[in-house]
Amino acid sequence: MVTTWSPIRDTITKPRAFEASDRLALVDGNIAEPATAAKIAGVAKSKFGSIDALVNNAGIFFTKRFSDYTIDDLRSLVSVNVEGFFFVSQLAIEQMLAQKTGGSIVNVTAALADHAIAGIDAAVPMITKGRLDAVARSL
Repeated sequence: MVTTWSPIRDTITKPRAFEASDRLALVDGNIAEPATAAKIAGVAKSKFGSIDALVNNAGIFFTKRFSDYTIDDLRSLVSVNVEGFFFVSQLAIEQMLAQKTGGSIVNVTAALADHAIAGIDAAVPMITKGRLDAVARSL
């Protein structure tokens, strides 16, 4: 299993919540950057020989009134929640197809994407989370 921590300035190795082992590789990086996805895929292939499953769990979420979100807020949400999913999923799918053994991808999003709650100002983050629900059905 390869575990990564992304949002945006932290690393998975510093909090020491996980320890690398023969069954767990830790990859620091920002999931919004294609190089991080490439590093994750490379570590998985070299350490474990294949990619059989991917859990897309990295993401960011913050609430504001819709009219208070800035273009930088939108770009942060899209880069981590959508582009991060895209980069790592594309590489995982490519490897799974090359292996000819199949595989599984699980996307962790937010129930708010389908079931809004009055008083929770999360319309802009749900733009990104709803996209993940849609792409999961399409793939």
